[in-house]
Amino acid sequence: GARERLEKLMEAQPARERAYHRLHDLLAEAGDTHGLSQIVAQRLENIDDSDELERLFYEQARLHRSHGDLQDALFCLENLAMLNEGHVGGIALAIEINVALEQWDDAVAALRALATADVPNKQKRIALLGAADFLERKKGDSTAALTELRRIEELGLADNALYVRMADVALRAGQSEEAVRTLLNAADQYQGTERAHLLRRAGSVQREDLRDEGGALLSYRQALSIEPTNLESAEAVAALLPPGEMRHAHAAEF
Repeated sequence: GARERLEKLMEAQPARERAYHRLHDLLAEAGDTHGLSQIVAQRLENIDDSDELERLFYEQARLHRSHGDLQDALFCLENLAMLNEGHVGGIALAIEINVALEQWDDAVAALRALATADVPNKQKRIALLGAADFLERKKGDSTAALTELRRIEELGLADNALYVRMADVALRAGQSEEAVRTLLNAADQYQGTERAHLLRRAGSVQREDLRDEGGALLSYRQALSIEPTNLESAEAVAALLPPGEMRHAHAAEF
């Protein structure tokens, strides 16, 4: 049949483009991924056009992945990266494979690469959030995770949820000043009870970790102005005020 004739032609003249594409189409229609992998490998050995090599390495990586040959797929992706380090499909496939292999350092490196590739800002943000998550949860490195979250802020992609997450990670990393900064940034973007809650969190870190009584007093006072009957804020303000008239005046006001 046509397939056998094309296979013989390809064996005799492996660089023939039309024969390759016709055979490729036949194998794809038949769902013969192993046959596809064989002719792609043969094609890779017989051409030197960089654009086609890029397409072939990506296709071969996907074929290896479909067969469960993950290390072979990664080898193809390394070759692809040498031709085009910003190939978004290749980077995404590298992330998927490294996660499957639990190769967290390589997964983080691929996520960082995705964040610098030509992708929408939303995708950059997701990539860096993923890198931070792997660094903290899989590598136990809260400091490195915080660095990835800061990169989101540097890209101008921070929102209140990011600042809250940065504060949590900063506290686990023992970076109290950074935690206060991000809690206050988050508080600036919230209203009402959520803003008051974040101000109290900032005040607590300022008071307990940084011994910054002036900063803590300001944070608790701002929280108290939002929720005048909140006992935690009132007690903190009373404790932080200088003794004497100011403390008595605050107690009478509360």
